[in-house]
Amino acid sequence: MPLVSVIVPIYNVESQLGRCLVSLRGQSLPDFEAILVDDGSADRSGEIAEDFAASDPRFRYVRQENRGLGGARNTGLWLARGRYLAFVDSDDYVDGRFLEVLTAALEADGADIAACGVTRVLGDGSSRPDRDKSLPAGSISDMTAFLPGASFSACNRLFRRELFDGLRFPEGMAYEDCACIPLVLARARRIVSVSDALYFYVWRADSITSTAGSGLDMLQAQERLEASSLAREHPAALRRYFYRNIVGSLLWGMLSGREPTDGAAAILREGLRRYPAPSCAELRDALGWRKLPFGLLLTRGRPRLARAYARAAEGLRRAAVGLRRKSS
Repeated sequence: MPLVSVIVPIYNVESQLGRCLVSLRGQSLPDFEAILVDDGSADRSGEIAEDFAASDPRFRYVRQENRGLGGARNTGLWLARGRYLAFVDSDDYVDGRFLEVLTAALEADGADIAACGVTRVLGDGSSRPDRDKSLPAGSISDMTAFLPGASFSACNRLFRRELFDGLRFPEGMAYEDCACIPLVLARARRIVSVSDALYFYVWRADSITSTAGSGLDMLQAQERLEASSLAREHPAALRRYFYRNIVGSLLWGMLSGREPTDGAAAILREGLRRYPAPSCAELRDALGWRKLPFGLLLTRGRPRLARAYARAAEGLRRAAVGLRRKSS
């Protein structure tokens, strides 16, 4: 049996897929299998994946009707035979030492999860560290302190397989990581993180995480978490999820020129009822997580947008105060 199972969900990524699979084929740790799950692609993605599987026995190709990212990952989990699990999105790629470094760190530390740093690759070919998806370097054992500020990405990590026993990604919704990975993290006794940026996240303007979301899928993810043991054992993590992800997403939509919808207002109202009295730090969290950090706007010489950002921050503060007064 392979030491590591790498699950690669594939859907209409013919222009990026080759780079991803080449980066896996060149891993310095040879003892792995790559499970290529073609989620009903309509382009040449399936053909490219089949060619890799035909030329390298470590690559396994399977095709299914379209079930979304969660469904493709679940198929990979069902097929996985490795002691450890990794997830690599098919439009991303990894350093040649990705599996070797994470496996060595996990085993040396006796951890359940190993994580590495992430580099964000932009459309013009430039890159920068992605701090949203990275964890602080070192060993983590206090999950109560760790979870409220944790990234819920499935990628850039190596998991002991048993952490997923009885857990699967939700299907038919976006932000499936946010509904599953917090539960996986909460099961871990110990997490080790290395500072090396070994995972390359390719940012696309049309991807789920780079567009202004309605917040509805994020709220669905939160509701799943609230129905789990996480709500009882780690309530601070759910509170931060609301302000950091849901409010942040709605605010990003406002800053992108979208008018707040009745649905967005209802989400904000219901969230503030569940998680009242946001602190200044929580409001900064909601505003600062998305791609418009205030200082960056100023340094790029876009004062008009910076003023819009400041108005949105003040609007959120006023909305929170007004809703609190109505509910009291």
